[in-house]
Amino acid sequence: MFGLENTPLIWAVCPVGCFILVMGIERRLRGDLEQIERRRQQAYSKKRTEKGGLQNLREGFEFVRRSGLMRALAIATFAMVVLMNLLIFQSSRVFASEYANDPDGLFAFYGLLGGVSNVGGLLIQSLLLSRLINWLGVGTMNLLFPFLTLGSVAAINAAPGMASGIFARLDTNMLKQTFRNPLDAMLYNSIPVTNKARARGFVNGVIVPAGTLSAGLIILAVKVQAFTAPMIVGIGLGAALLYVLVMFTVRREYAKALTSLLGGDELAFFRQDASEMVPTDPETVKWLRQKLETLPTDSSADRQALFISQMLYDMDTDAALPLMLDMAKGRSAVFRKGTIEFLAQAGVAHVDFIRLCQRGLEDPEPMVQESAAAALLDYLNRDSDSRSAIIPEDSILNSLFHRLDDLPLDEHAQLVVLLMRGGSPGQKSKARSLLENWLAAADLDRPAGGEDNLPVLEAALVVLAETERQGLIARLRPANSSELKHLSNTQPNRFKDLTGRLVSHSDPYIRHQVIPALVRESRLAYWDERYWSVQFLARLLDDPRREHPPRR
Repeated sequence: MFGLENTPLIWAVCPVGCFILVMGIERRLRGDLEQIERRRQQAYSKKRTEKGGLQNLREGFEFVRRSGLMRALAIATFAMVVLMNLLIFQSSRVFASEYANDPDGLFAFYGLLGGVSNVGGLLIQSLLLSRLINWLGVGTMNLLFPFLTLGSVAAINAAPGMASGIFARLDTNMLKQTFRNPLDAMLYNSIPVTNKARARGFVNGVIVPAGTLSAGLIILAVKVQAFTAPMIVGIGLGAALLYVLVMFTVRREYAKALTSLLGGDELAFFRQDASEMVPTDPETVKWLRQKLETLPTDSSADRQALFISQMLYDMDTDAALPLMLDMAKGRSAVFRKGTIEFLAQAGVAHVDFIRLCQRGLEDPEPMVQESAAAALLDYLNRDSDSRSAIIPEDSILNSLFHRLDDLPLDEHAQLVVLLMRGGSPGQKSKARSLLENWLAAADLDRPAGGEDNLPVLEAALVVLAETERQGLIARLRPANSSELKHLSNTQPNRFKDLTGRLVSHSDPYIRHQVIPALVRESRLAYWDERYWSVQFLARLLDDPRREHPPRR
């Protein structure tokens, strides 16, 4: 349509148009860009040292050398780059021969081929690619492009002509952009976040240029007739076969790397250091909020709502927290449970969150009750600086006290300790009564073999240890932790006397239940070998009966 003679003009107009478009976008988004740049500068200011490009490449090489997936991926990338350049060279020779005396026809053909490639790639990516990935998986789908490339290499070398030339050229642009590039990016998602950028930088900065240089040398050797036609055929087929075989290795190593990543909980990209994170895009936050607010309120959308709300919280806590707390009132138990657990893990101390947990104790769904109780106990066990001064502690203790008998044993024990420490006189009396009942229920003098109440004994010992410690602090008021440790080691107390009898008990099950409380006490004493609990643990280790571990 434009003619071959107008091509330079088109090349000149396109950059000018792009420049005008970029300037318009920058003017419309100037405020957002300034905000992003401010956050970027704040993040980078926290870095102690700046690494140069050479250091990043060196670290990327070290990771590629150690990782089976990255070694295979580097070899596959090298082979792919060589093949793409050879296919472009061979297909160009075919097209040049076909249109030897018709440069306008060659220009029109390239334009038509480029248009078909772009439209075809868009349709495949929009309508077919995601379905194929869901059906076959990322690992298997990564084998599709190598086999297509092997077919195009075999076709253009066995039967050079327009059909094989078009297939080869489509393989280098449409099929590569459609099947190889998106899946290659997915492969890098199995690499730990801390190494992902450096490893990819090494491949793109070293392996790709090396492959391009190698292909250029091969083509240059053909031009000077150093390589014969059979040699080019052998190089192409050999590289294509290598590409296919290595991609089988990539498929196997990808599964291992992804399993390792999931096992190490390294997919949580929000745990990155602030200096390595890209600042939040305000438009993304706005879009996520709109998406969350427009989700249907039925239970089928609750898991999606929970995921989006957690993502939004990590991006913009101030905006997301009120929205999450408000949505918890109208959504199902799954959303309420997930929200309570997520915010508790994040260490939220907002008044509305505590009230949500208190309401959760009365929720008709047991799973919400359990999450709310665990969150409130975690809140009460935090340092005073991490708790809200608006809601008094006794209000939370009262809420939990009404659910005391419904709690699991470990949470039951935590609440008993808290009640003895800060409960009302009636609550303290109830807690002491529970402790005595636990110790009595364990039946310390029973014959060996009955194990029903031993978990109760373990919980009772932990509660008794904390009770004695708090009583010692209230009675003698030690000035510091060293004085408290000295008093605990020298002053008589019930916990010390009881564990002294239990470490010599004839029943191995009872001796086993003493260990958690002794370990906790020894940790508080910084494992001082002169401390009584450390000495009791040493006695258990030296016990000749220890070769008979407790049966479960």
